[in-house]
Amino acid sequence: MSKYPEVQASIKRELAEHGIDRRATLSITSEMIASLDYVECVIKEVLRHAPIIEHVQRQVICEDELDGVSLHVGDQVLIPLASIHRSPKLWHHPAGPDAFVPERFLTDDKHHHLQALVTFGGGHRRCIGQHLAQFHLKLFIVRTMQMLTFHDAPGNDGTCLTNITGVPSSLIVRITFDNDDQ
Repeated sequence: MSKYPEVQASIKRELAEHGIDRRATLSITSEMIASLDYVECVIKEVLRHAPIIEHVQRQVICEDELDGVSLHVGDQVLIPLASIHRSPKLWHHPAGPDAFVPERFLTDDKHHHLQALVTFGGGHRRCIGQHLAQFHLKLFIVRTMQMLTFHDAPGNDGTCLTNITGVPSSLIVRITFDNDDQ
């Protein structure tokens, strides 16, 4: 959030439009959370832009060919999620697939290919807890954005160390409490 103050402002604007401000601490319902389309777009864009895991591995169960490469039963295939999530063949927003643009899910990429965003897996291997995890993430963002604003700090370059999961190489963020009059 600290890298994209305009995204924070849009989230706070959507929360205000739905009556979710600092004073709505006990009265948020699941229906209210479900109605927050822009927050949903932000979550999708965060998961597209910085997937939780870098890749998944699958074992070939039937002979096949992919782009001229023969795949044999038992072969291990590595599926690079970040490459799929940033493919210009799959993501069509004018800003390009590398740009962080949550609005893409409202317009150009609203009806993206089913397997273009596979943070939680796909097909019969899709994570059974996907919807619960996304709901909790959305609730966390709503509760956080009700009261806090994140500011970028010097030294926070936004890069990640990669292994099995992506971890920020430096996490330097300044957080302020919003005033009641905002």
